[in-house]
Amino acid sequence: MEIPRNAKTNDARTAAGHTIIQWDRFYVRNTLMQSHDSNITLLKSFTREVARDHVQRYPDIQWKDIDSRVKSEMMARVNQLLAREDIPQVTETVFLWRMRKAIRDAKEQARTAQNRTLPQNTSAEQSRPRPFDPVRDQ
Repeated sequence: MEIPRNAKTNDARTAAGHTIIQWDRFYVRNTLMQSHDSNITLLKSFTREVARDHVQRYPDIQWKDIDSRVKSEMMARVNQLLAREDIPQVTETVFLWRMRKAIRDAKEQARTAQNRTLPQNTSAEQSRPRPFDPVRDQ
């Protein structure tokens, strides 16, 4: 089933043939899972994980500029992860719809993380007098 670029999330989920639980693994969120032996595992959203890995390797490349072979490899990776959990694989249309958003979100998260690690001006730097400016200081 084809979906338009501006499709709503529920329309994309229906097109993918996923249940709500399956869609969570494909699209929505990272989830903590506790196994029978009390080990806690972080289950990552497949598309977020693939998008984050790509953005870490190629931070300056926009989605539209990614080579078609790379997009195909990314889609194969997502479908491989889905298949491991017996979740229906997604079509190219659903994959492209999701990854536009996932790459954009991963870039935003990377920018936010980078801004947190940048050194902030200290109060000593801020209180230092500025050099004389004849226009400003008249």
